[in-house]
Amino acid sequence: MTYVGVYDGQLEVRVDKKTPGAIEREKTKQGKPTGESIFVKYYRSLEGRIIDIKKDTKKMPDGAEFTSLKIFIDDIGDKYVLNFPYDSDPTRIFYKIMENIDFNSTVEFSVSKSKNQKGKEVTSLFIKQNGANLKQRYTREYQYAPGEEKKPEWKQMTYKGKEVWDNTEEMQFFEKILAEKIIPKLRAKVQAAPVGQGSMVDDDSWIPSAEPPERDDEGDTPF
Repeated sequence: MTYVGVYDGQLEVRVDKKTPGAIEREKTKQGKPTGESIFVKYYRSLEGRIIDIKKDTKKMPDGAEFTSLKIFIDDIGDKYVLNFPYDSDPTRIFYKIMENIDFNSTVEFSVSKSKNQKGKEVTSLFIKQNGANLKQRYTREYQYAPGEEKKPEWKQMTYKGKEVWDNTEEMQFFEKILAEKIIPKLRAKVQAAPVGQGSMVDDDSWIPSAEPPERDDEGDTPF
């Protein structure tokens, strides 16, 4: 199993320092440098067929909890786990796209980093299928069908004397769709569907297997 994360707007895999093409970078924790070095490889995209999706919460050695969205991908027998911090832009974008995915066909994941209108750095997720980027649902322009449940808006609240925005209801809305629509579809169709061709794309055109790293490194999307 190969574990793929997101760091600095790129798909990243931790590797042994002797791996050809490995790059050394400083490890971070909660967005802050730790002084430790790790070795990684970066990839432009990951392609394969989605076979499972899970919300996963793990307790770290220091007692902190780390919650992530894990997307399990099959590339002709090679297994990958694409891992996003749960309260992050890539997770919310995936949730907005997932109802438009054909889970019997391969998809291609890629990410990028840019600045929004307020100058804040954001990480964008793109999912391509049959040569075209899939569109997000529940945007401002989205037209709800008659009787369709509407996505809750973020709520402003006071936390420790500061005004913050809370998206708990929005994430619960997406989790309900995942549990009621997407997971049953995966269980019923994906196992019976032929596995399509996919790949990790970089200069070497292959990716080594790796053990799951400790998830104390939250990459470029701390939460």
